[in-house]
Amino acid sequence: MPCENFPVFDSNSRLLLIAPHPDDETLGGGIILQRAVRAGAAVQIIYATDGDNNPWPQRLIERKWRLDAGDRKRWGKLRRVEALAALRVLGVRSSDVRFLGLPDQGLTHLITRDGRSTVKRFAALISGWSSTHLLVPSIADTHPDHNALAVILRLALAEFSPDEFQPSVWSYAIHGRSHASFERAQQDRQSEAETATKIRAIRCHKTQLRLSRRRFLDYAARPERLVRLSSRELTIVDGPIRSISRRPRGLELDLQLSLKPLVTGTPVVFLCGCDATATLRCIAIRLSGRTGRDEMRDVASEQCVGMADYRGNSFEGQLAIAAETFSSAHPLFAKMERRRFWFFDEAGWLEVPAVFSSQPMPAPAMEWPSPPVVRQIVAPKKLSILGGTGHGVQKIVSSPRRWAVLFAAIFVWLAVALSANIRRPWINALDYNGAVWSQSAHNILRAGLTQTWGASSGFYFGPLPIPAWGYYLHHPPLLHLAITSLFAVLGEHEWVARLLPIGCSLASVILLWLLVRSCVGSRAATLSAAVFAFLPMELRYGQMVNFEPCVLMLILGALLCLRYWDLLGKVAWRHGAFGLILLGLWVDWSMYIFVVSLSVCWLGRSRPGRRFARSLLIAALCSAAFYLVRIRLLRPDAWENLTHAFVVRLGSSGGDRFTEFQWMKRVLDSLIAHFLPLGWVLAAAGAVITFRARYRDKDILWLGRACVCIFVMDALFVGAFQNDSYIHQYISFYFVAPVAIMAGLTLDRLIAFSLTTFATRRFAVIGELSAAVLLLVMGTSGISQAKALQSQFRILDYRTPEPANLIPELGSAIRKDFPPGTRVLCNFLPDFGPQFAYYAQRDILNNLSEYRFWQRYLNDSIPATGGVVWMAPKASQDLIAKLPPGSKRFLRIGDLSFCLWKRNQPPAKRQPARPVN
Repeated sequence: MPCENFPVFDSNSRLLLIAPHPDDETLGGGIILQRAVRAGAAVQIIYATDGDNNPWPQRLIERKWRLDAGDRKRWGKLRRVEALAALRVLGVRSSDVRFLGLPDQGLTHLITRDGRSTVKRFAALISGWSSTHLLVPSIADTHPDHNALAVILRLALAEFSPDEFQPSVWSYAIHGRSHASFERAQQDRQSEAETATKIRAIRCHKTQLRLSRRRFLDYAARPERLVRLSSRELTIVDGPIRSISRRPRGLELDLQLSLKPLVTGTPVVFLCGCDATATLRCIAIRLSGRTGRDEMRDVASEQCVGMADYRGNSFEGQLAIAAETFSSAHPLFAKMERRRFWFFDEAGWLEVPAVFSSQPMPAPAMEWPSPPVVRQIVAPKKLSILGGTGHGVQKIVSSPRRWAVLFAAIFVWLAVALSANIRRPWINALDYNGAVWSQSAHNILRAGLTQTWGASSGFYFGPLPIPAWGYYLHHPPLLHLAITSLFAVLGEHEWVARLLPIGCSLASVILLWLLVRSCVGSRAATLSAAVFAFLPMELRYGQMVNFEPCVLMLILGALLCLRYWDLLGKVAWRHGAFGLILLGLWVDWSMYIFVVSLSVCWLGRSRPGRRFARSLLIAALCSAAFYLVRIRLLRPDAWENLTHAFVVRLGSSGGDRFTEFQWMKRVLDSLIAHFLPLGWVLAAAGAVITFRARYRDKDILWLGRACVCIFVMDALFVGAFQNDSYIHQYISFYFVAPVAIMAGLTLDRLIAFSLTTFATRRFAVIGELSAAVLLLVMGTSGISQAKALQSQFRILDYRTPEPANLIPELGSAIRKDFPPGTRVLCNFLPDFGPQFAYYAQRDILNNLSEYRFWQRYLNDSIPATGGVVWMAPKASQDLIAKLPPGSKRFLRIGDLSFCLWKRNQPPAKRQPARPVN
């Protein structure tokens, strides 16, 4: 039996159902329509759109990717036919159906730009039918067309006086799980026959079942929920707008934004209502995410109509709007929109009833001790380029969509730049580490994970089993284990190994963008990402197979989690930061330095921070202890070997190879070359901006502390391990994050300074043009500098040109000619590099330019020994003539000739001896 709070029909009833698209009549009111028809009520159905902008099912069915206007029109006609077939199943005649043909997925555009004419059209349709029951979409529905049509219909109903027209109005929600709708909704038990009929009606919408069959059929078993509307109902908040209230001095909104992974821009608040002249208008307010004043723009004319006060950050805050903006004698509708990759809204619209009421709203907005809201556009105060935004200074917020699109372009460009020559063999100087960790992965795959314990053996090229001295245990194991996993899935290729650092570098620029956006905004985040992508340090070493790109990604991820923990207070973000840092402790020792820097420079300032810092320090100590025990079990002299390596990296081993002045000059030259003078100037200006704004802007202060932690960490790394930083220029790689962030902040302040200084738009773009020029200069300089810093690893001579295929081809020839376990002697340069040995898969002894150096190895008891002689040096002919009897094969690669010599009768095999260092 029908319940009392559900529509009841008789022969005198007149039901008008208004649906946004074909299929909504069945999904939202299939049971109601059956009951109205059975009661003999008059029924009329109005479709706002034809559902013609429905591309994915159409592409699937018609097998056509590009759809034009004719295709959409044909699709709309097909959906009309399906709607009429479904209505016949439900008992509704085709003559009782009207199609308005409004733009599909364009109803929000109608209310924001052509609201008055659309409202009048629907008001005429409603009054012309003189319905007793009106079934309309819910403003809480998350489909933009549904909630926009709901707003249009509520505004149309507001056109009628209480004595003129009083239908029973019910709303239905199809998409989303809105508390505002479901908590007040009434539902009635449906019979099996009604359910079966509704299923048959749903099956008539064949085009929609191709992609959403299960979801559509589930609507048949779900009870239809309806909310009865009244002119004085309580406003129930939903979505990011936590409360909304009208007060004598204006409208106040309390906002709380949850983290959404697909959000790409700053939020926009839309307000739709009538002003004092009863003119319908829609205003858009792009929130800056920081305390200040944001522009209110009329959506139709795109003109600024005033300023709104915002207090808060990117996740929560309060918005105040002047009283005269909208008339309290008319209903007002509010909605927050955040750009997402999918077209559904985060939440629908909220209605604030007409006429000021003292009824309390949930969690009423707080009273602000701020200056009165302006009643006209005032000339903004000037903004100091180094001073930040103070109280009372206008904050100009540019379109976040534009900056998000620009960031996407920067991301694509960086991906292309880092992926250039991704298939290049290990032939460059920076490929040293790539060959080492690829060899480690190769040895683990051929020896087995359990046999090697996942330990590195990147300098061992001999036969199995791997002896204890063959393990290289100077670093934690996660890097080469990740490469091992990639090799196991995709094969042992150079490009597969490079996928790891390239992926980490691309993830780093995304994390950096999110971090800066949460503190300053989309514009500063995009500018920082641009600087990050243009620095020679990133362009050169962002694809290097080593720890730096991976650890930087984990550091930025941990800082982003800490930022969200600070903003949202959810302990899950703290756990996420702890997990990322713990993961980094097993990637490289530099993460241990970051833990110390983070704990000392920042976390010790508050009690929760001190507890978290203690947890990090304990985790670091436990991880280090476990690692030391592990390597001792693999190699008895591991601790002595690690201690010796530690002392050498410090530069404290006997016989200094460089003075302090030489070290300082080399490090400074490297920093200038890899970060550019312009990069350091912009970063220094950003540091000054941050320092001067530390007391009045806690968000910039937070970002500054994050940069200080990374900067101090890398400064300690470079300064303490002087031998490492003297030899390896990539030790200062971690500076790329604070330099990019501070430089981006400077460019952002330059744009803000221009927008608030110049009155006309023509001159206001000077800041953006200046930032673009600076980025263009930095980009061209960074690209050319990165190319200039690239160098091929030479194995023969510093002056003789070597073809790019020399190392892989000569290495493959050695691997083919000499059996496993053979030690290969060469008259090559003394510079050691594993690139050549990686392709040869044999122990290579170079720097043996004369035969007297070869004799030592030819006369000892080491297993099979062979040799490769480069024919160009003068001593090579004498060397070949004096070699013991054996086979000789001559090989030519480009313009270079080689002799591959192999002894006829090698000594009996013994346990491989430790190669000479």
